[in-house]
Amino acid sequence: MSKTTEFRTQINPALLVWARETIGFSRAEAARRSGLEERYLDRVESGRQYLLYDELVKLAKIYKRSVATLMQTEPPHEAPLPADYRTTGSGKVEPLTPGTISAIRKARRLALGALELRQALGQERAIFPSNLSADQNEHAETVATRVREMLPFDFLYKNLTAEERFALTAELLESKGVLVFRLGSMQDDVRGFCLTDTPMPVIAVKKYDEAVARLFTLFHELGHVLLRTGGICNLDESPRAFGIEVWCNRFAGAMLLPFDRLTGHPEVLEQKASGQPQWDNQNLGKLARAFGVSRFVVLRRLVAAGLASPAFYQKMHEQWTSKQKTGGFGGTGKPDLVKRSLQERGEHYANMALRALDTQKISLWEAADLLDIRVDQIGKIRDYLSAPTIS
Repeated sequence: MSKTTEFRTQINPALLVWARETIGFSRAEAARRSGLEERYLDRVESGRQYLLYDELVKLAKIYKRSVATLMQTEPPHEAPLPADYRTTGSGKVEPLTPGTISAIRKARRLALGALELRQALGQERAIFPSNLSADQNEHAETVATRVREMLPFDFLYKNLTAEERFALTAELLESKGVLVFRLGSMQDDVRGFCLTDTPMPVIAVKKYDEAVARLFTLFHELGHVLLRTGGICNLDESPRAFGIEVWCNRFAGAMLLPFDRLTGHPEVLEQKASGQPQWDNQNLGKLARAFGVSRFVVLRRLVAAGLASPAFYQKMHEQWTSKQKTGGFGGTGKPDLVKRSLQERGEHYANMALRALDTQKISLWEAADLLDIRVDQIGKIRDYLSAPTIS
């Protein structure tokens, strides 16, 4: 037995309970994942047994905490999780998974890292304009029109891929003081979340969603930023949905597909002229491809324009949703840490880190830590940034 294994650590039991509960594990689940016996973990958490150091390391790993954090005398202060706006037609909502909770924690860490980099570079913190705000009592269409007048979103309506429009939208929002991250590990019924209690508002979207889905989520969460209300979202529109979620969906649809563009399309003009518009997968798919959005967005906008019924939308929504497959966690192969870093943080964040490194504002090790890569991978980050857009 090694000396490390023999070394027992006196840990505040309340801190171990806090670490387990804040990641969402029962004692039984924590025991299973760590390989410890549940009875043993119960004794540790009640202060009747000290942990071996190696056991502490195992718990730190599954709780997504550093060993140093678990060795503090008291649990550190942490901001609470944002409001949970997830709903379903059945009313049953799954508990937040450790992966989702970890993604929220990571978004907070990245936000602090972005602020540190700005300070190191002598840049003032970008502040989201106070006049870019909304009230839920305002019509989402009106707010979308106002936002388009205030910010140059013209690229949304050009012949660009959804990935290009996502990247340009993220770049524009970051220039206005909103941080945008693409994070993995979110559970199936979470599409994204927004944090408004951070130094700069944070929008996080699901990394492995298709580009058109990520783009819609991005604007849905921008709706939350405008309302100054953070939250965890699944973009549900069932009768049980929160009013704020319905509002943010309408705002996102209005941003991506304004009425004048939709109603001026030849397919829509032809259907309107018939007096009784008939929609199906074929013509809805045609409109979705023409506007670079999903069929969900097209049909939702047709309902808002009075050209399709809510009942038909609900029917098609259920049909499409039942056929959807989630993007999962991006495969089981060995992850490309550099690509993952860029996907999660975005090019603006990575460029700030490199600029701070090149001007000797931070060390090589600090840069690697901020980018969550090895020191010897800094050069690869530079190579990626000089190549075409990371997708």
